[in-house]
Amino acid sequence: GYADVTEERFENARGGGVYNVQGEVTGGRGAQLVLVNVIGNYAILEGGGIFNSGDLWIDSSQILSNQAKYGGGISNSGAVYVNYSQVNENTAGQDGGGLKSTGLIDLRESQFKNNLATGDDGGGIWVDLGNSVPDVDSIFLIDCVFESNFCSSDGGGINVNFDMANPPVFMLERCIIAGNQAEDDAGGLYFDDDVEDDKVVVHMNSCQVTGNEADGDDGGAILIVDYIQLELTNCTFVGNYSDDDGVLEVDQSTSEIIARNCIFFENDADDNSDGVIDSKGDVTLISCFITDGTDRISVEDDLTTDQIWDTDDFPDIFFVDFNFSAADDAPTAEGDFRLSKHSPLINLGDSTLSAGLKLDLDGNKRVSESNIDLGAYELLPLFAEGSG
Repeated sequence: GYADVTEERFENARGGGVYNVQGEVTGGRGAQLVLVNVIGNYAILEGGGIFNSGDLWIDSSQILSNQAKYGGGISNSGAVYVNYSQVNENTAGQDGGGLKSTGLIDLRESQFKNNLATGDDGGGIWVDLGNSVPDVDSIFLIDCVFESNFCSSDGGGINVNFDMANPPVFMLERCIIAGNQAEDDAGGLYFDDDVEDDKVVVHMNSCQVTGNEADGDDGGAILIVDYIQLELTNCTFVGNYSDDDGVLEVDQSTSEIIARNCIFFENDADDNSDGVIDSKGDVTLISCFITDGTDRISVEDDLTTDQIWDTDDFPDIFFVDFNFSAADDAPTAEGDFRLSKHSPLINLGDSTLSAGLKLDLDGNKRVSESNIDLGAYELLPLFAEGSG
């Protein structure tokens, strides 16, 4: 069963439920929370549920309904590893409804749902990667769900700021970012790099980004700022909405987007008047389905396209369960965005563009037939390997 840490109040500002400050453990693990409920706790300053400045592993636990000014669920300035856990319904008065981190994070097989950052950024998680972060090659968010989080400023689901020399590659693999809301910019995800000489590479592979909303301005799904290279491979974008420009917004000419084998279906910006992709930097689209083709893509620098399909090519792309009109219904995350057996997007992708991908969003083999399918999911053949 679960151990419970509930309804505690820590008046010394940090760590309402759990407070961990041990140093790094050489050759082993630091502190571990396994099968623990951290519920309904409060801290004046940060870490309503958990405050960590050491090494902390959180496994198979629930961090629910905690409150603090920063990091309603978790505040981390050390290294935190979250696996098979739920970080839900937490509230921050400023940044990081579910998680606020100025240290190293590794998130796998976990949920961040219904968290609130009522006074600033990062409804689900807020991450600031500065020079105090240990030197690592990559930061991983794998098999996670960021859903129905809210912030009053930027990054309803995820807000990440880079301010360090030699920044790590930031990896989102097989994640769902759905139904998040920002009152200003970036309903789903916000990425900003402040260091001019070191462009940050952000990879999103086999991710579903659906029904996110930027109420005040740009980037219904994603906004990138300054020196970011965003690479999207086999991702599905459906039903995202921006109140101004760009469901995908590139705010500076020094940033760029590269999308391969992706689906952009029925997203909407400013009542159909502005670009679904709006970019001051370069945009490269290869082997993608886009509802309106390039008609609603606005790029100030270079737009490079190869093998782009739209509704003139395929009037119905046949998701398993989806009935939707962007002009009337965005934002919405409702539906099953796997491809049905009738979809023309099956085997339509270029497998060479996704050579490093092993699994789809369901954890199935990424290429099951002749070519890779477009989007986050691979349709399994009727008689899949091992099914007999």
